[in-house]
Amino acid sequence: MVVKADRRVVKTKQIIRKAFADLLVTKPIDEITITDIANGANINRKTFYNHYSGVYQLLDEIEQEIVTAFAADLAEFDFDQYLTNPTVIFKKIQAIVDQNYGFYKNLFARSGDTNLLSKIATVLSAKAVSFFENKQPNDHAKIRVIADYTIFGMMAVYQGWFNSDYQLNIDELDQLLNQILVNGIQRIIAEK
Repeated sequence: MVVKADRRVVKTKQIIRKAFADLLVTKPIDEITITDIANGANINRKTFYNHYSGVYQLLDEIEQEIVTAFAADLAEFDFDQYLTNPTVIFKKIQAIVDQNYGFYKNLFARSGDTNLLSKIATVLSAKAVSFFENKQPNDHAKIRVIADYTIFGMMAVYQGWFNSDYQLNIDELDQLLNQILVNGIQRIIAEK
């Protein structure tokens, strides 16, 4: 039997999240207080504490929902396609980000105290390990290293690109990542 959430609780949490999202556009996460959120949501601090123990619990709940939605999108994800076009993953992440750019910009910022990209990378890495183990079932240790190196590296690249540390557009980034995946780093450096 599925228990429905009380509509008042759902509405209050939505108001709290909206106030938090609005604050993220203008403040780093570590500077947002419960009072800021309560004032933005037009509630008192006690109401906030009825739902969350603090800002980071609220952040964690939001991140977990994003990761769960991302994992559901990956259910039919084809890692063979990823190997020839890594920006498929970037485009999935960017579609999420585009829904509320200001909110996600702060979540993805290097200075933000968030684990969202790491959580997404963990989901992707597990999916990659499962995919590659179907092709090479006896090499779990090697597959794990390859998956983690590739996926966590890709997430670091995405975060750097998102934060505009790279002077590449998404197509140039895609081309470079494809070259790295197909040819390796030494060959690319040797070509320069």
